[in-house]
Amino acid sequence: MIEGRTTIEKKYKSLKQILNMAELKIKIPEDLKRKMEKFEVDWSPAIRKMIEKEIQNLTEIEKIVSKSKMTEEDALELGEKISRSIAERFRKHVDGG
Repeated sequence: MIEGRTTIEKKYKSLKQILNMAELKIKIPEDLKRKMEKFEVDWSPAIRKMIEKEIQNLTEIEKIVSKSKMTEEDALELGEKISRSIAERFRKHVDGG
C-alpha cells in the first residue's frame, strides 16, 4: 500500500516539475543534429545539466570578480604584459636562446 502511494507521489512530483518548465529553443548545425540522432538519448536532461554546470561556473567567476579591486583597464594592461612575456619566451625558444 505504501509503495503504491510513493509511486503516485513520484509521478505527481515529476508532472509538477514538467509543468513548471520553460521551453528553450536552440539552433544547431544539421551535421550535429544527424550525429545526435544516431544515439537514443533524451537530450533535454543532458543539455539542462550542461546549462546548470555553466551557470555554476559563471556564478563562481562572478563571485571572484566581484571581490577584485582590479579595474578593466588594469586587467587589459596585465593581459598585454602577459602576452608580451609569452611572445618573448616563444621567440627565445624558437631562436634557441
